[in-house]
Amino acid sequence: MKLDFTKLTWEQMRDVVRALQIEMKRRNPIFINAYMGPLYAAHANLDEIAKAEKNHPTSEAGPRGKKKRKKNAKA
Repeated sequence: MKLDFTKLTWEQMRDVVRALQIEMKRRNPIFINAYMGPLYAAHANLDEIAKAEKNHPTSEAGPRGKKKRKKNAKA
């Protein structure tokens, strides 16, 4: 499976990181706890960004709200 990460939303990236956490914990490699801290931090940061972008989209690649139309000024 190959993902195009350039088109993912913040919420989808958060879900990918969470899936990596679950799979790494399931396989339980040696020294797993050294990798879990950064993954938890990445998941928490992406979760915060995803929640913020849901109400106030600012990302160029993420979902957008309706644009405000500028009225033409008549002189």
